[in-house]
Amino acid sequence: MFYGLHIPAQQSPHAVLQAICAGYLGNGDAATARAVMLRLTTLAGTVGLGVGVVVFFGQEALANFFTKDAAVMAQVLLTLPMVACFMPLDAIASIMDGSLMAAKETDYLSAVQIAGAAVQYVVLIYMASNHLVSTVAVWSALKLLTVFRIGGGVLRNFLSPTSVYMTPMPLASAHAAAPVILRDSMDADFGSEPTLEVQAAKDGEGTLADGIPSQAKEDRRA
Repeated sequence: MFYGLHIPAQQSPHAVLQAICAGYLGNGDAATARAVMLRLTTLAGTVGLGVGVVVFFGQEALANFFTKDAAVMAQVLLTLPMVACFMPLDAIASIMDGSLMAAKETDYLSAVQIAGAAVQYVVLIYMASNHLVSTVAVWSALKLLTVFRIGGGVLRNFLSPTSVYMTPMPLASAHAAAPVILRDSMDADFGSEPTLEVQAAKDGEGTLADGIPSQAKEDRRA
């Protein structure tokens, strides 16, 4: 139950990072997106470490709060230290997931998850075949996915030549050209010359943001 409460806490920075970094990457600001990712990675890891320390040293009190069964207590006290040690890594893995989703690397993220799950199943099958199944062993196998998620995120975000966090994304200029094309076509429909704003934009001598109506527009209105 405690671990179930811990998962939403991990997903909060994941969602925040995804929203913020997606905005910066969409504007071609890779440097700021990378800085945000590093800050949130540090924050998530620090919070995860703090929670892990509390769980590690308060494991008996936590276990007593949820169960009084001696057999269950024994298994919990065997496993909880390992779970507590992985809490900062779980938080960092969540940040790596969010960074990949912000960069629209969902195919790559899916491949990492599938590869990690496949390795988990191989390890679990091996343990079951050799009578090595225990609570600690199963949890250890499950944590392999955390290692894969962190490794996959670091590899794509920092070491890959195609990383959008290391190379600025090109900005689309279509939104700037669209008004010029629209007004130019409007003038063509009326059989008149292009407006001064359009001509200036074409010649590189002005912008459409000047807000001054052209003489051609005034003549047409008259």
